[in-house]
Amino acid sequence: MSGFSSRGQPRYTTRERIVVENRGTAAAEDFTVDFELPPGEAGDLPHILASDAPVARFQAGASFEIPVHRAFGTASRIDVVFRWREGERSFEDRQTVL
Repeated sequence: MSGFSSRGQPRYTTRERIVVENRGTAAAEDFTVDFELPPGEAGDLPHILASDAPVARFQAGASFEIPVHRAFGTASRIDVVFRWREGERSFEDRQTVL
């Protein structure tokens, strides 16, 4: 709880975000981030509060944040799926987050 409104109603502030970092040595091109439910997981995906457009060039050492909003019924685990190119080679990686 972050305080009260002028009407005396409680105010809640929850800030959840996924931090994406390029810890590699090369820039990732056409970098995308998708969200999926892991096998056997029930519930909804969190609401993503950012554009899903690809990042044209994600420099090595750079990072960015994706704000997310969880609500009642949101799955407790989600898979974050990363896809990108380095020159002519395509890559995909995934990580399960809680």
